[in-house]
Amino acid sequence: MGATASYAGVRHGQNDTASVPSGTTLKVRLQDGLSTQKNSKGDEFRAIVLEEVRLDSDHVIPKGTQLTGRVLNAKRAGRIAGRASLRLKFDTLRLPDGGGLSVETSVLSVKDPDCRVRGEENTIEALGGRGKDAGAVAVGAGTGGTVGAIAGGKKGGIIGTATGAAISLAGVLGRRGRDVELGSGTEMTLRLNREVAVPLASLR
Repeated sequence: MGATASYAGVRHGQNDTASVPSGTTLKVRLQDGLSTQKNSKGDEFRAIVLEEVRLDSDHVIPKGTQLTGRVLNAKRAGRIAGRASLRLKFDTLRLPDGGGLSVETSVLSVKDPDCRVRGEENTIEALGGRGKDAGAVAVGAGTGGTVGAIAGGKKGGIIGTATGAAISLAGVLGRRGRDVELGSGTEMTLRLNREVAVPLASLR
């Protein structure tokens, strides 16, 4: 009974369980949308497994298995500096028999061109946004200068440039940077950080 058999990174262990080792990756799809604008610490969310983890003929973690988690932190972008970020924790694997298993995971990647995963913190961060704001200030200044020059010559151009820049800067400072917006259906890759023993009876 003490012998183990391995296949595709999974092994049978003691007490009729299949052990999914630490380091196993899971591809998942969000069932609930998440946003730094709408979500806050403690909010729960769901995802489903896209690719099964198998052992011989057993679906140790079948495709469609649900994972649940919660938001650890949601931070909106600042008006001057700072990017929006969402820190997530996937913590429970819902088995086919309705039971749940505690899991520890890291988010490795998110399939969204406007976001990136920051380090090992399970934090998803919005990309960029402030470069466009700087451009908006420059365009505003240029437009103001042109209008001022037409109306009042060189002096009017200088005043117009300053006025245009001030108006554009006020507009930039009046709005936040880009939010993290992960819609329902967003795909992510997770890594198990500790071994998970799945009762085989729960899969039947």
